[in-house]
Amino acid sequence: MKVEGLRCEALCNPIGVDFRAPRLTWRMQSGRRHTMQTAYRVIVSTQEASIAARQGDVFDSGRVESARNVCDVAGVAFASATRYFWSVCVWDNHGEQAWADSAAWWETGLLRLEDWDGAYFIEPPQRAQFATQQMVKDFRVYEELPDTERCVPCQLMRREFLLQKPVKKARAYATAHGLYRLEINGQRVGDLELTPEPTCYDKYLQYQTYDVTGMLQEGPNAVGLHIAPGWWSGIIGLYSASCQYGDKISALLKLVITFTDGTSMEICSDGSFVSAQSPYCYAEIYMGEKYDANLDQPGWSSPGFHAAGWKEVTCLPGGKDVLRGQNAEPIRVRETYPHKCVLKTPKGDTIIDFGQVTSGKAHIAFSGVPGTAVTFHYTQQLNEHGEYSLNITGNYNQATDTFVLGPEGKGIHEPLFVYHGFRYVMVRGDVQLDEENIWALSISSNVAQAGTFRCSDARVNRLQENIRWSFFGNFIGIPTDNPDRERAGWTGDAQMVVETACYNLGIEAFWRRWLAMMRLEQRADGKIPFIVPNWRSYDESDERRGKNTAAGWGDACIIVPWMHYQRYGDVRILEENYAMMEKWMEYAAGQAALNPPDIGELAPERAEHLKYIWNTGWQYGDWLTPSDCTDENGNFRYLPRKWPLKYFTPSCFYVYSADLMAKIAGLLHKPEDVQRYRQLAQKIREACHAELFDENGMPKEDRQGAQVFALFFHIAPEGCEEKILNHLLELMRENGGRMDTGFSSTQYLPDVLTSHGHVRQAYDCLFNTQPPSWLYEVERGATGIWEGWQAVMPDGSVNPVSFLQCANGVIGNWLFSTVAGIRPDAPGFSAIRICPELDERLSSAQASYDCVHGRIESAWQIEDGMMTLRATIPANTTAVVSLPEAAGETVTESGAPLQSAQGVLSVQAMGERLEVRVGSGDYRFVYPLAAQAKA
Repeated sequence: MKVEGLRCEALCNPIGVDFRAPRLTWRMQSGRRHTMQTAYRVIVSTQEASIAARQGDVFDSGRVESARNVCDVAGVAFASATRYFWSVCVWDNHGEQAWADSAAWWETGLLRLEDWDGAYFIEPPQRAQFATQQMVKDFRVYEELPDTERCVPCQLMRREFLLQKPVKKARAYATAHGLYRLEINGQRVGDLELTPEPTCYDKYLQYQTYDVTGMLQEGPNAVGLHIAPGWWSGIIGLYSASCQYGDKISALLKLVITFTDGTSMEICSDGSFVSAQSPYCYAEIYMGEKYDANLDQPGWSSPGFHAAGWKEVTCLPGGKDVLRGQNAEPIRVRETYPHKCVLKTPKGDTIIDFGQVTSGKAHIAFSGVPGTAVTFHYTQQLNEHGEYSLNITGNYNQATDTFVLGPEGKGIHEPLFVYHGFRYVMVRGDVQLDEENIWALSISSNVAQAGTFRCSDARVNRLQENIRWSFFGNFIGIPTDNPDRERAGWTGDAQMVVETACYNLGIEAFWRRWLAMMRLEQRADGKIPFIVPNWRSYDESDERRGKNTAAGWGDACIIVPWMHYQRYGDVRILEENYAMMEKWMEYAAGQAALNPPDIGELAPERAEHLKYIWNTGWQYGDWLTPSDCTDENGNFRYLPRKWPLKYFTPSCFYVYSADLMAKIAGLLHKPEDVQRYRQLAQKIREACHAELFDENGMPKEDRQGAQVFALFFHIAPEGCEEKILNHLLELMRENGGRMDTGFSSTQYLPDVLTSHGHVRQAYDCLFNTQPPSWLYEVERGATGIWEGWQAVMPDGSVNPVSFLQCANGVIGNWLFSTVAGIRPDAPGFSAIRICPELDERLSSAQASYDCVHGRIESAWQIEDGMMTLRATIPANTTAVVSLPEAAGETVTESGAPLQSAQGVLSVQAMGERLEVRVGSGDYRFVYPLAAQAKA
């Protein structure tokens, strides 16, 4: 037996975190089947040698009789800026005992406000950012300003200092009102991107911690800060608005140095820093950057630099009470890959094709005449003529970077403070490209890839790759909708994709941090804003138009924590967010109690029902339902002709959230709340039956989405589910077998079909190649998930939508849970279900998922009528492996009769399936299929 995978709050050896009662977890590995943990012991020390000696002078849990692979280190007053080493010993049911092979650690950041004493936000002399005024219509901003007025230069700040002793340890703690990059002695510090990441600066500002021990030297040293507007004051979002949090940029730094003799010193951001304008004439995340190499100041962050003309900075009061440690994976360059080709368009433009749509930036080396201005125009898709076309609308969203060559006539374009959603880059300017020195840098939050999926159909494999790229391209500090137009943390998109995202990415800490921001952004009346962080321009514009929140979007405050708990088994996510959930439910109740002003006089019974129907205010309904996104001539339109299921959808999510709240209250031992929310859910259902369904028990809205909602949310009147299901199938047949579901209902459609015994129809949705469908996108060359099902029309014309958006990638959940069959049977996968569903169009499928206990694998293959299913179940869990079309006497496991196989705990026939309960281990089931999967 081995103990491995030690994590602190789901992070591997994190630095600069501010967890006050950190949760430590681990995994077991065993070559023996049915291995379960029976006890553990966790020790914590500030000395690695103590851990090696099995001594915990900071914390020692003692032997704890428990199967849980979790220990909360509570009741310890942790010190700031301190590394804590820890290890764990585990006992199992076979009588074995094992310590982790090596100690793990976490390092605290600056836990108390006074730890920042001496450091100020320092502000260089600068022109204030122009505060754009919004006049928004049809998602466009009508205002024109020259770049010189609407953009401001980036800024440099520096300081030199002398070290007279050898350095033992040094840490830099830094953040900015804006974006920053830190340099020491002429070198970049760390490899993080876009720090301090998108955040609600006024309520939750992350700082980053860097180990800079090896970067300092005895004698002269220098530290530099390079800062840009970023999300603080730059032009961002749908409304192309600036100054979300302020109009001038500043930075905060504390450098703590410990010498080998035990003494220490601090270098703080204060009035000793001087500043100058950066060679980046502007850096706007949405517009792009302009870099003028003629303005470069080589060596500006090195000691001995002649800082003539540099100006004093201003020390700003306050701003430090909202500081938080990183507490989740930082943004980094995830993948670097070469360009596919350089092509000439019919018009003669030079375009670099990187072969894959991604989020990030290009690295392009080139040369030309000094002073030449070269522009780099990013886009996700060429038009039907093979020409450059900026596929995203919106003023100021130019996605264009400019590089002005310096005296040497050579340059490397690699943006510093912006990122783009792109596959193609058009290069304009009289320069020569160095084709051996061109590649793409894909950036994302540095989360692990949690799951893999492959099957016998190459198109489906490409679809899974598109889903993976879409998640990595949109999980950039926050869960964004797309990396090109808005890059905003839309709550509705997040709740739609949370299950699929968890199968693909290791995002336990990521979700928890985002939910912490959501709690801070919740309005006093309980509203959850459309986006988190809630940018001022969205809030103000939405307030004017009466669309601050909507059902299905605000419900993310309940759905995301609930799905997080199901995936990771950490009940704290429910405890931390329960008050937010309650406030949202109170707001929803208040909205449901309102009636439309033109409803007229009501009978008492109907008036009572209408208290529980949410039929007022702004609602997205079943957003982007395909049939509503075409005009009378069949042409694509982004904004629907009408909002489908506008007042059907809200009550569905209202009852769903009430059901979830009853379950959550039970887990949190709140019996009165359990009863209250159960009663609320029942009243909403009764009201739905009266108001949203006709006398025959059918949804009044004759749309696929309405039937899906009725079935998934269990609001169909008693005895009506079958005819609602049949009507759903009829509507799909009338639509040529295609789905016509919007953002909200598409996520549930495959599961509804599967759970009601129509697996083949769910597979039909997967394998359909006519729009709207996933394989239509694949066959049209998609390398990411499209925002609109017909982003590229059958005639090849290109529509102005994102080509890298997660929302329509929700089929990924079904690929893992149904095609491969990996599902949780208990929160955190402490119990697992392997239950693949077959279809003759696939001869094999395999998937893996790294749950909190270890790797789960499911792989099945059909050859000559024989079924082989391999399953890997991690230690400290059990699983039910459900074998389709299997009879007990014909099944072998690893060559032995099933009933006598080691690790098999029970066998039970369930219809045409055989349910085999097993302990941990690797299993191989082989048997002849009773019949091939049929229509």
